Amino acid sequence: MGTITHDAMPSFLLECVVWNTHDSHFGYSTYQDMTKAVVTKIWQDMGNYENHNQYAEVSDLKWLFRGGKWTPQQVKTFLENAWSYFGF
Repeated sequence: MGTITHDAMPSFLLECVVWNTHDSHFGYSTYQDMTKAVVTKIWQDMGNYENHNQYAEVSDLKWLFRGGKWTPQQVKTFLENAWSYFGF
């Protein structure tokens, strides 16, 4: 399996999308269940304009997908690879 380049999924972008996930998605008894819940929620949000348009940077001062630096499709592609890697 290859590596993920910084251009494909910058760590800051990953940090931000996870930060935007509600705390309830982290309340599982295993890391596997928690990871599956977080990845699923982010995946769903990236396919819904109203949801992903509300994602903000961790500082909560800038919107994550308003401005063209990153795209929801970029996140979805990463999540597809992560889903496969984790064997979900």
